Amino acid sequence: MQAKVDSSRRFIVWGSACFLVVAVVMFAATHFLVEIWWHDSLNMLLYYLLRIAYRDLIALTITLIQGSFIFLNFILVPQLLGFEPKQLFAGSGFKNRLSVLMLTPSARLFMLSAAIFTIPILTPIYLHWEDFLLYFFNSGSDMKDPVFERDISFYLFTFPLFKLVQYELLAVFSLLFATIALVYWVAYRQLDSGKRPLPPSAQLHLSLLILVIVAIQAWSIALERFDILYVDRHKPVYFGPGFVELNFQLPLIWLSFLFFIAAAIAGIWYIHTRRGLKLMFVCASIYFATVAIKQGEWVPGLIERFYVVPNPVTAERKNIDYNIQATLQAFELDRVERIDYPLKSASDPINSQAINKVLKNIPLWDHDLLLAGYDQMQAIRTFFDFDRVAVDRYWIEGRNYQVNVAARELNIYRLPQEAKTWNNLHFIYTHGYGVVMTPSLQTGNQPMQWLIRDLNMQTDYEQLKIKRPQIFYGLAKYYYAITPNDARAPQPEDENLQIRNDLQVEGGVAISSLFRRIVLSSYLQDIDLLVTTNLNAESRLLFRRNILEMLETLAPFLTIDPNPYPVVVDGKIYWIVDAYTASNQYPLVDNYNFPIREQASNGAVHRVNYLRNSVKIIIDAYSGQLDFYLIDPKDPVAMTYRNIYPMLFKDADDIPPAFINHLSYPSRLLALQMDVYSRYHQTNPDVYYQQSEAMSFPEVEEKRLLPYFLTLAPSGGLGNANPDLYRFLLLAPLTKINRDNLGIIAMAGCIKAADCRSSYSADIAVYRFSFDQQVEGPAQINSFINQDPIISQQLTLWQQRGTKVIKGRMIIVPVDGNLLYIQPIYTQSTRTTGFPQLTRIIVAMNQVAAMDASIEGAFQKLKAKLGL
Repeated sequence: MQAKVDSSRRFIVWGSACFLVVAVVMFAATHFLVEIWWHDSLNMLLYYLLRIAYRDLIALTITLIQGSFIFLNFILVPQLLGFEPKQLFAGSGFKNRLSVLMLTPSARLFMLSAAIFTIPILTPIYLHWEDFLLYFFNSGSDMKDPVFERDISFYLFTFPLFKLVQYELLAVFSLLFATIALVYWVAYRQLDSGKRPLPPSAQLHLSLLILVIVAIQAWSIALERFDILYVDRHKPVYFGPGFVELNFQLPLIWLSFLFFIAAAIAGIWYIHTRRGLKLMFVCASIYFATVAIKQGEWVPGLIERFYVVPNPVTAERKNIDYNIQATLQAFELDRVERIDYPLKSASDPINSQAINKVLKNIPLWDHDLLLAGYDQMQAIRTFFDFDRVAVDRYWIEGRNYQVNVAARELNIYRLPQEAKTWNNLHFIYTHGYGVVMTPSLQTGNQPMQWLIRDLNMQTDYEQLKIKRPQIFYGLAKYYYAITPNDARAPQPEDENLQIRNDLQVEGGVAISSLFRRIVLSSYLQDIDLLVTTNLNAESRLLFRRNILEMLETLAPFLTIDPNPYPVVVDGKIYWIVDAYTASNQYPLVDNYNFPIREQASNGAVHRVNYLRNSVKIIIDAYSGQLDFYLIDPKDPVAMTYRNIYPMLFKDADDIPPAFINHLSYPSRLLALQMDVYSRYHQTNPDVYYQQSEAMSFPEVEEKRLLPYFLTLAPSGGLGNANPDLYRFLLLAPLTKINRDNLGIIAMAGCIKAADCRSSYSADIAVYRFSFDQQVEGPAQINSFINQDPIISQQLTLWQQRGTKVIKGRMIIVPVDGNLLYIQPIYTQSTRTTGFPQLTRIIVAMNQVAAMDASIEGAFQKLKAKLGL
């Protein structure tokens, strides 16, 4: 009876174990198959397989090397002790059985021991497998740190890997030494009663392990000198090492390194020869004293108190300069071109023709207000909405139009609850439809002017006609979709709208067999996919349709800008996405939030001290097909990833010409760069220490004025720039800190290229104003506007009539030696629902403001007030 019970228990245990193993294998195989199909649908299969091969090869290599070394150490123990296996089985008791277990030369036992030692401890290394690729495929850079003059790629790729490997190796070998020593002690004490010393071979074995541990620890001490480049104790004055670190702690690091090695060698010599005890004691004492002094606070405190504090600039000038150089280099601010921008006096004549050209593209709608207007006027169907408004430009009839554009995307959450059936969510409501586009310049108290509108993509311009308006891949939270399918969707009366579900999409995973249906149903954990009768022979499964999720899955090593923007090219809709290479390992540079807090309402905030917009990604909104273009060949991080994954990146020269005119400088990047530049434009260490010329983003009525796009013809002889060719630029004004005066205006984008319609460049230039000239900032202009009797009277009259008055973002326009300040005024009834209406535009210059329903009218009134 007992035998049957035991047999049943064994059957249950083994059956459960087998079921668990099969379930894990099936789960892994299912996910692997789906990943292969999905990557293949994007023409990324070779890249995916290479990435998986890299990961598994590195993990296998590390495991084999480390496991073999540990296995060799265990299997050597019986031979080094000089025991025959039959001696191990004599006697009884726990110690004897432990000795047998440890010393029997069983390959299975030793392999298990090696695995126990290797896999758990090396797990952090497995998780950082890509760091090994960065090390081996390091492309190098043309930048060096100013302290040790090492290539920056050492700090980005090599130093982090060295620290990780050193820490893990020290843990592995320390545990291995302790275990081997315990094995020797237990076995030798049990089997030889401890009457004789360990054999010389066993002593040599332990000595070699000690030497390895000593070498690893010495390596750790040697790496400490690079850690001082990340010292943050001098903040907020500057970041990086100071006088104490470079002149006191750095020599102590080298001293501790030398005496640690000397003490270790003397100790091993003493163990084997019983000589050199005093030398070992002296070296060890000096080493511990050095470490104590280095880690203590009293000596550095004395140096700080009696030399650095009384002479801060003299003592730290060189180190502040190191911090300035490294920071400008890390954020690519060392290439900023500074241009003096002398302002004309109020009595000088103005170039009305040049100003009128610029006024044709002034962005008069704030995005949050315009988004509400788009949603109310152009969503049209319940299940459509607009996620965000983007700014772009189009060459139409011989000139650039700066436009606002938004994609009409699917919003399942707007459907009535009874319509949210499985069939509707996956077969019927599968995609967004088209875009809306308006010129940036609008007129107050007039209907919205449209370039593209309605579900039929109505437009008056041939180059804006959209032949394939369906958006299967976008920014909305999309469910997986199956198309084409046999479910019957309701058709609109206008057959030209083509809001249907029988479209033949090039992308997606084919559902061409029962096997694929079973696998995909298991992967999605959705049995309805397996049993539905609405599939046909051409049906394809579309999933990961949110393009941000798609890109994070495809290229997790890139930081993706959360604000892609749609473009219309050749009758199709595409998304352009900015991708960044980032690091927090750049030496001598503090970490910053990216994006800066005012822009981080969506997505995570990263801490970075190195950032490059090195990759532009173009995605077909219909099929999901995408291309990665590397536009910055000087970025060591991007070039290293290109060495690792050569099939992923294309050259910037391969960007189709139709997309060149739509590439722009990312606003989030410039916002971060100007946040850094507001302090680090002070390149003189004496001035930087005093922060006498520090700046910040201007504030108007508690709102920060962050970068905005403007179409300008930059002046100042910028490279090959044609002063008659207007360019789509990102502007960022900065005001002097604790003052409202305007300090600089930064411009970023395609500035230096001869023709930005055929080639793209990412340049930064700064307009600097004379120190002896008063330049009004946005807050001061806002005060002048509030004090203008005609403007204030009109605003007050609207408010008294129950109308809410909203002041829009102030736009500063540098043109022809003048600064124009433009601010839209919106009104919204407090008695009815609806979105605000553009009512008036204010134009100000030379402390004078004028207001009109159109920007041209406001400018004419301003000229009349100025007597020009």
